[in-house]
Amino acid sequence: MIILNTPQNPTGKIFTYEELNMIAKYSKKFNTLVLMDEVYEWTVFEKSEHIRMNTLSEMWERTITVGSAGKSFSANGWKIGYAYGPENLIAPMNLMHLNIATSCATPLQEALAVVYEREFERLNQ
Repeated sequence: MIILNTPQNPTGKIFTYEELNMIAKYSKKFNTLVLMDEVYEWTVFEKSEHIRMNTLSEMWERTITVGSAGKSFSANGWKIGYAYGPENLIAPMNLMHLNIATSCATPLQEALAVVYEREFERLNQ
């Protein structure tokens, strides 16, 4: 498994399309999964572009992307994260999560849903 963090903290490094394409090429060549840590996906400044690995050719099938509401929206202490990707990779994670984690507070889940809905509305304008 290849684990990447982009955008990175504290350096601010954002992998370019060319860099991600090179990593994707080797991932496919050696049949390797990619875990993309994108907890700082919203912390991208002008003249930079965050590119998702799972949008590259043939990479959806081999990429798990993780994020964090606490990091994305500067909600310190809100330990709410998420992962998405193809069902065959996420289903085992869900099963494991049921057995090793407790749930986060319901009000935080509700608040996060509102935050994401508003952010997506703002971005789609």
